[in-house]
Amino acid sequence: MDPDVRNLPSPPELQWENWGEDTVINVTEVQLLFNGHQFGLSVEPLSPLLGCNKTLVGLDFISVPPSFEVPNPPPSPRKFRERLIFYLVSSHLEFGNYESTPKSELIVHSFTRVQSFSGPNPPKHTWKILENASRSFTPSVVTYVSPIPVRPQSEHLILVGVINTFGLLPPARTSPRKVPIGSTKVLNLLRKLDASGNRIVSLSSSLADAILSGRVPVDITYSLALASTPFLDILDTLYQADRILDDQPAGFSHSCTLGMLGAVIAAYRERALAVQSSNEDLTARWNTAHDLCSLVSCNEAFEDCKDGDIYDLDAVWQLTGLSAWIISLAERVLKECIMACDLSPDAVDKHSNENPSSMFAPRLDAPVLLHVVHPFALHTFITALSHVQKFCAYIKSLTARVESAQIARDVVVDLVSNSGIDFPALIIALERTRQDVLGLDQTISNLTQASIVTKATLFIKPHDLVEGAGNPSKKDNYKDVISKNILLGIATSMTCLQCGGKTALAEVITKGGSVSSRWRAWEKKWRLRCICGGRWTSNMVSI
Repeated sequence: MDPDVRNLPSPPELQWENWGEDTVINVTEVQLLFNGHQFGLSVEPLSPLLGCNKTLVGLDFISVPPSFEVPNPPPSPRKFRERLIFYLVSSHLEFGNYESTPKSELIVHSFTRVQSFSGPNPPKHTWKILENASRSFTPSVVTYVSPIPVRPQSEHLILVGVINTFGLLPPARTSPRKVPIGSTKVLNLLRKLDASGNRIVSLSSSLADAILSGRVPVDITYSLALASTPFLDILDTLYQADRILDDQPAGFSHSCTLGMLGAVIAAYRERALAVQSSNEDLTARWNTAHDLCSLVSCNEAFEDCKDGDIYDLDAVWQLTGLSAWIISLAERVLKECIMACDLSPDAVDKHSNENPSSMFAPRLDAPVLLHVVHPFALHTFITALSHVQKFCAYIKSLTARVESAQIARDVVVDLVSNSGIDFPALIIALERTRQDVLGLDQTISNLTQASIVTKATLFIKPHDLVEGAGNPSKKDNYKDVISKNILLGIATSMTCLQCGGKTALAEVITKGGSVSSRWRAWEKKWRLRCICGGRWTSNMVSI
């Protein structure tokens, strides 16, 4: 052995009883300097945070949104100026003797920038550090702390993830067995870490942030759809998220509306599957939102497949399929208007006086009536009906030399005549509703006039008079969510994870064929996402 190695001093003995957590958290301010030629760093220690003798497991800096409000009156330049810059949230976990549940605690310190003035000298900058609040979460354990992405300037909110250390398993008969293992709490830093009323602010802000960033808010809609979530909380969350989106620049309005519709579809559909109850009419609500998304996509298809007033004849059958779906939607809307008109409050009072044992309420809250009252839905509905009217007029004007167009013309003419609806008169009535901002009662009264709809033709179809023809096959229910065509046989189908709609788009694009290039370009818009904004999953479906 080398004699020099043997003469080295032995390392000091480890004294474990002297080891432990520091009782302070040292904080240092680091500034980046630049004099025009070189960069430099300035390091200045600040006052340490005392009383932190527990095991430190996390440090999170929570910035404060800047305030653009001018104080009234403005502060004097000869006085102190203070501005809250950020919070430092420290997470602590105390295990004790490792024989009991660890104790989890949050401690919040505020960092305020103080600017002092003294005569002509330049102002001095110092920091004022205060311990604002502390909160224990025992017997639960804090796992993460995060600021809310979109939040009001007046509220300093944070999200705190908490994991439960115990719980109960549901009965074995339930399938699947879902057990909540924790929760996300919304805490207000200005209220000493008190809960911010409820989680509506958290979910609405996160939902608005997801829509603005173009993400699918699966985690948020899943939380809303839980059977344990009060239905009023769902409504309040969607409403608050919509208010946040309304404050965005005008360029985001259309995309935000479609993103909000996707969230409504996901939340209501999952809720309907979870509660298995029709009391809240959830299925009708998300179907109405989905129909509105379909109208938007149909309008885009008509716009993409025409040049001026001339429609692409290579896509005549595809546009005929979309026209058939729009006509069927118009029939459903007018049927509901007629039933709501017959169940008006005056009619209900009169009928109740004549027959007190018959008690029923007007159906003026039917979700499908949204298409004739909401500004965005009404505009989209009018645009779709106008496309059908113009498309029908165009193929009627074609000569007999275009055989496929002639057959499509006969189909569209039959659809329009069998609907019992005068579409030009219907469009005029809807335009009047939009321009005059009529109420729902007046709108329904205008739409149910004999000059617009023939009730007998609307409610009784020719196939209803033929025995056996009025019971369509179940295959009619499996329609392509994009093209509105019936899916037949075995197809490589894509299913939307948000609305459950199916499409054979992947197979159609792969096979190709003699299809209009304009129509094909429109179809390719939906390769990544459904018309409702949901993601696709591929699977083989036997229909």
